[in-house]
Amino acid sequence: MSGEGSGASSGQRHRLLVGVDFGTTYTGVAYCLSSNNSLSEIETITTWPGSGGSIEKVPTELAYISSHGLKWGSEASGSHYSRGINGHPEIYGRFKLLLDPSICRDVYNGPDCGRGIAAHIPLPASKTAMQLCTDYLRQLYGHIMNNILKKRMPDTLASTPIEFIFTVPAIWSHKAQEATRAAASRAGFGSNGRPMDTMSMISEPEAAAIYALSALHEDRKKLEEAGLKTANLEPGDHFIVCDAGGGTVDLITYQIQQVFPDLKLRESVVGGGGKCGSTYIDEGFHRLLSDKIGPSFDDATIWTSKKKGKGSQLMQKFEACKRTFGQAENDVWFLELPVNVEDDEEQGITDNELELSSDDMKALFDPVVDEIIKLVAHQANKVKPEDGGYEDEGQLTTIILVGGFGESQYLYKRLQQWGLEHNPPLTVINPPKSWSAIVRGAVLQALRPAIGSRKLRCHYGFKCATEYDPSYHKKNKARLSIWHKGWRIDDNVQWAAHLGDDCSEEKEIEFVIFFDLTSKSNLKSGFSLRLLGCRYHEAPRESSSKKVFRIGRIPLDFSDINLKDLPKRTVDGKTHYQNNCTVKMRMGSADASFSVWIGERCYGNSRIAYND
Repeated sequence: MSGEGSGASSGQRHRLLVGVDFGTTYTGVAYCLSSNNSLSEIETITTWPGSGGSIEKVPTELAYISSHGLKWGSEASGSHYSRGINGHPEIYGRFKLLLDPSICRDVYNGPDCGRGIAAHIPLPASKTAMQLCTDYLRQLYGHIMNNILKKRMPDTLASTPIEFIFTVPAIWSHKAQEATRAAASRAGFGSNGRPMDTMSMISEPEAAAIYALSALHEDRKKLEEAGLKTANLEPGDHFIVCDAGGGTVDLITYQIQQVFPDLKLRESVVGGGGKCGSTYIDEGFHRLLSDKIGPSFDDATIWTSKKKGKGSQLMQKFEACKRTFGQAENDVWFLELPVNVEDDEEQGITDNELELSSDDMKALFDPVVDEIIKLVAHQANKVKPEDGGYEDEGQLTTIILVGGFGESQYLYKRLQQWGLEHNPPLTVINPPKSWSAIVRGAVLQALRPAIGSRKLRCHYGFKCATEYDPSYHKKNKARLSIWHKGWRIDDNVQWAAHLGDDCSEEKEIEFVIFFDLTSKSNLKSGFSLRLLGCRYHEAPRESSSKKVFRIGRIPLDFSDINLKDLPKRTVDGKTHYQNNCTVKMRMGSADASFSVWIGERCYGNSRIAYND
């Protein structure tokens, strides 16, 4: 890492930028100093406890072993722990998904999906998903600080501010975003006795887009300097980023606004995604084994977790098969089975070895790949308006495939074939280092921001009263208002920000709200605003509609307000005060913050609370 001891330059203190891709199946970390300027100066951590080699990511896995304590990453499934007298320890993985089961229950699948996720992702007794995430991130933080950065910057680390940039799925709810932030903070990121450290968040496909386009941009400059022809990268063009990971697949579409001297992008349409990552191929593999071997495969006393679960030799060998599938036609794979099974040539089992044909692998991959292609096709259709033309005189030209599952040759070939059949044909690019594209892009966004504006993924609003409309409302739901003439209806939502609206970190979205206070009101902690959302294109007027969901609460502190300064009315001997305020919402890549104003004075900043 160049310039690591340079401290400050030109009166500006350097920061250390550390990107953390806390993934469903694997986790990666990249870093560089804020004084660096090129992609080549962004380093990834490649040494991990128990890995036995140089790898860019570490498994997102935990094992609680009474005789050895907590083990994480590659150590969790280490063979020297599995030979203990107490048997094979349970290896916990995919627990990150439990931070937001709503991403499939509420958006992409049926009502039972959330319960299905929990059933397939076991947790230790008396521990929550939040606690597992915190335990894992605490181990990760210690490794980053003590085993990597302290060795690289022994003299300056203690005095160098660190900005940690966490990546989260774009389909993550605000609740899951804040849960990730809370777990990271409890684990030490942005805290832990280092008040100068900070933490921010970015969506995974946004980070991937920044890296992929920046890499193409740098390559283009090098090729053009050498007088060679380059791939198109023109202002106005739209491109889809498909981030295919282990648990989730995220898609965002951007339009190139500027190429030189710096890359500038804007989000074209509302992104999408779903739970169709590579881990669902593993689930399909278990179902295939059950079909081929028979009922004994489902007997946990015979086929124990050690023999078929996460980290087992069987699943490690299957992982190698997944990585090579698609590289050649009609390949055959042979897997040694850890349990004695009778020969069954019809099922491909001979001498305790299972033969997996290309057709077998295709049957495992196709349901997941088909779903990914549907998501990409849906995203592409949203870019193209109904009149057949493209927005802003640009057109969709490219799909950029990144992520761990994005390195699958089979997925790449299927997506490439779909792109060729699209009208107009689309180019599919699988950039180098795509497995670490997200974490590198997180650092790059902090180094030189490229996203100008984003699209809101839902409507945002607050419950408020509205004027009674006899042609629409029921009279028995109306009430007389203290502050307004006539009747009012409470079951109403004031939508101030809408699905598909452009937003940026510099642009604040404002809501005008008023509270009815009395002398007995708890001005310090007795108030909060319930933030509501809706993902349907047409947002309903009623807060009680099934299309409206609760995002969370915004706590308010009015302790500095002097009631005597507010408009007042006395009704039935009780004095009421009208507190008019403006709530300003600022949307980032993967988080939201709020400030409350009365006139020109700010009465506090807050994030969304979720303890109800």
